[in-house]
Amino acid sequence: MSMRTVNPYHRFLASLLTARTIDWIDIIVLNWLVFHYSGEVMYLSYINAARLLPSLVLVSIIGRLVDCRRMTELMYVVQLAVIALTMLIYMVNVQSIFLLIVLVTVKSIFVSIDNVQRNKLLSTFAKKEQLEQAIQLNALILNCARLVGPFIAGLCLAYVDPIQLLILPAGGALCVMLLNRSLPDVECGDSKQHQLKSYLLQRPQLIGLILSSLMMMFFGLSISVILPVIAGSSQHYALYTAVIAAGSILTLLPVFRVNCSENCQIYGSIIMSIIGFCGLLVPGFWIAILSLFVIGAATQSFRTINRLLIQQQTIERYRGSVLAVAMMDRGCIPLGGVVLTFIIKHYNLTTALLLMIAGLTATLCCTYYWMRRFPNAELE
Repeated sequence: MSMRTVNPYHRFLASLLTARTIDWIDIIVLNWLVFHYSGEVMYLSYINAARLLPSLVLVSIIGRLVDCRRMTELMYVVQLAVIALTMLIYMVNVQSIFLLIVLVTVKSIFVSIDNVQRNKLLSTFAKKEQLEQAIQLNALILNCARLVGPFIAGLCLAYVDPIQLLILPAGGALCVMLLNRSLPDVECGDSKQHQLKSYLLQRPQLIGLILSSLMMMFFGLSISVILPVIAGSSQHYALYTAVIAAGSILTLLPVFRVNCSENCQIYGSIIMSIIGFCGLLVPGFWIAILSLFVIGAATQSFRTINRLLIQQQTIERYRGSVLAVAMMDRGCIPLGGVVLTFIIKHYNLTTALLLMIAGLTATLCCTYYWMRRFPNAELE
């Protein structure tokens, strides 16, 4: 079967799975190299902040690029930049931590553009009534990559020189270009007439969805930062990470879909997150396993419905910019982690968990108020 006879959407999904799996291998390998050669745990936080913070700091620029450039042209620029930066990271490896952090930061800018572009393209591949399934499938692929990537990385680290593995992201970028070749055309806006602030102020329901996502990331998803403290051992840490990922995957499967309004699903997912974190206050291995599974399922359910509503409430011309703003919530994970680790260091883990529960309760109240006051509007 030739490449041209394969559905473009299927090629898009195949490139997504390949690139994101390689990304996870790269994350594990680079973290291991930095910690192994430096012995400094703070360098790990610097590297991971370098990956996530550009999407928070450069949100306006990233969104405008995605909205005002042709998709195919932007894809080639981004992937070629990723290949070039990957080669530089390979040459530098851990010889200069400062230069490595700079290169990872620059590379993460292009990765952030790729993430926003990918989410915007979902609405071009799927009809309006199929958008929810497309978003769920996208999230399912990302979570499968999160499970498979670290497992492959562990095997590779046992048999391959880890420095040689740093070249893998270049292969992932090459796969994206070869599998896609061209992307669907979408409406490109005039950068001079692109007024995101005015657009958002006219749609307060979008602001509410974005703020609720920021709060969920800060108080909920930041558990990934303090999970080693909760686990207490490397064996439990690996297991707990897998349990959260398993919960995230299972909630995306068709058999677990709930036939109720999106608003009810958002409220329910926040409530289940609160219940999961309350379970972590109770000592016991199996209670922790169940609680983390619930947290993984609930937080993924929230993110899926939140992204769906944002896509539905945004016109094509501003879709990339709005998604860039929404996806800056990823930057709240390291910020929340900094606050939580500070509390754990100066107080204890229980105090940090209580703060997360209080923050999620505030998220529920704010989300309920905002969605009742500003119901979802029809697109113009």
